[in-house]
Amino acid sequence: MLERGLLVQGRICSRDFTNETLISEPSPQSGRFARVTACSDLQGGQWVLKRYEIGRAEGSRYFYRQAAMLQDLLHPHLVHVTAVWQEGAYGFLQMPRYLGGDLAAWMDARPAEGGRDSRESLRLAEDLLSALAFLHQRGKVHCNVKPNNIFLTAAGRGVLGDLDGVKDVNSAAAAPDSVLLFPVAATTCLHTTSGYVAPEVKRGGRMTPAGDVFAAGVVLQELLGGGVLEGEPERAEAFQEMLGRMRSDDPSVRPSASEALQSHLFSREMAETAQCVACYEVLLCSRGVSCTAPSPHFLCAECLNRHVEALTRIDQEYSDVRARFKAGDCQVTCVHIGCPSEPFTAPVLSYHLNRETHALREGARVEASEERVRREMEEEYREKLRKALMEDGAQRRVRDITEDILTLKCPHCRAAFLDFTNCAALTCRSCNCGFCGYCLKNCGSDAHDHVPRCPVAREVGARLNIQFGMFPGSVEDWERFQKERQTDRVREVLRSLRAEERNKVT
Repeated sequence: MLERGLLVQGRICSRDFTNETLISEPSPQSGRFARVTACSDLQGGQWVLKRYEIGRAEGSRYFYRQAAMLQDLLHPHLVHVTAVWQEGAYGFLQMPRYLGGDLAAWMDARPAEGGRDSRESLRLAEDLLSALAFLHQRGKVHCNVKPNNIFLTAAGRGVLGDLDGVKDVNSAAAAPDSVLLFPVAATTCLHTTSGYVAPEVKRGGRMTPAGDVFAAGVVLQELLGGGVLEGEPERAEAFQEMLGRMRSDDPSVRPSASEALQSHLFSREMAETAQCVACYEVLLCSRGVSCTAPSPHFLCAECLNRHVEALTRIDQEYSDVRARFKAGDCQVTCVHIGCPSEPFTAPVLSYHLNRETHALREGARVEASEERVRREMEEEYREKLRKALMEDGAQRRVRDITEDILTLKCPHCRAAFLDFTNCAALTCRSCNCGFCGYCLKNCGSDAHDHVPRCPVAREVGARLNIQFGMFPGSVEDWERFQKERQTDRVREVLRSLRAEERNKVT
């Protein structure tokens, strides 16, 4: 817990959390050993806190065993612990609060007869089975699978919670007294969850992964039954076949959760997980991108969006990052240092990027394309210039007038300036140089301080009887200024010519 930063020092509930509301009190008879509350942190984040009494040695051992076990059960469809701490005689577990509510409320709000989307329902069923498959592969049994213990994320994905009753199958086999499902008060427990308890457990038998599968079958009956799959006869048939096996009285007939996931009922989405190389969260492989290296590196969708945003965001302080991204043809590559894999393909990126990040990337791609065209034009211009240097002085002067004086250019990189947005403090899109639109003075990164005091603007404005400030009065006034200024510069060039050259030019 220390290595992952879960064990927090100095946290105090009354100081660090607000708006605390009670969800449930401890009830050892039904397997609930914690006081559960919902609250907000000082930044507005929504959380659930579980408070355990750990004044006695057995309570302390149970709490820290539970915390250690939960930190190892990292899966996108299992509630995960974000912090663990102790306050006096109490131990606390902090978990996310899922604002989508629980599955029971979700089903109540969407009647099976015409009010429940089959795709959403199948996705939630797949999420539940993925969580159970992971638990069972780790040698654990949940022991209390029911709709009230399945929560929905803001994105509508299912997350299995209430992990207080999770047991280790191997340790249960070694300790016969502990294999019963809450043996101290089995009657009460079976009363509260009787519809989801497997027949062999009701008879006092041992809780096994097959018992979880039976409970999941009951949940799937409520979730997908009642006509939800009407209009999809192949899936409906596959569902009935799988449901019959999952709810069989004989545990040996029931499929494992992993086998149930392979049913034709589902989308064949792989239930494999991987650890993100950026945030270290363990997620389904389908929830992110994997590079093409021999040992692929996985980047979750959230970290991918942050990575692309960092590459494409316009930031004066880190403009070199965006410039390098555009120079590399806007290719998004693996974030693992030194990874030799190929860039991610456009379809893969489009699938995982949100709308805002996708727009940033497209904007950078458009800019890179424009800059590429501009560079090609500049190369063409340099070639023309090379040829012009071979011409006589008069011809060079003509080219100076037509290609330099009559074209607005950035004073730093000499890129042609085409756009005008009503503000005379201009910024070059090629090098981010800030310059004055009146006199073309290089003002560093920002020309706003210089423009109101520009002597050229005042001189030409007095001549035209127009006041040129930060914002020229209109596009027409801006064009009149440019024509007047260009005329002045042409006259300056002509005055510098010898009489013979001036006659040739004019």
